Amino acid sequence: MTHAGFMFPVTPKTTKVDRIMRKSENSQWLGLRCLYVSGGLLTWIIGGPRIYLGASMLLTLFFYRIDKGPEGIDD
Repeated sequence: MTHAGFMFPVTPKTTKVDRIMRKSENSQWLGLRCLYVSGGLLTWIIGGPRIYLGASMLLTLFFYRIDKGPEGIDD
């Protein structure tokens, strides 16, 4: 979908392609976050509570650093 934004003239919030691109982007990020959280749960099963605590702290810092509001896009 990233390539579609470059290959086709997409006017924000007025075309069907733009809506599809936004939905696919949200689905991708949701899937990645589910993957990261499942990694934390695996540390609980494999390593126990101490490893899980460390993984949870690292995940919290990681999400804090990557979650930013979009720039240049109206809500």
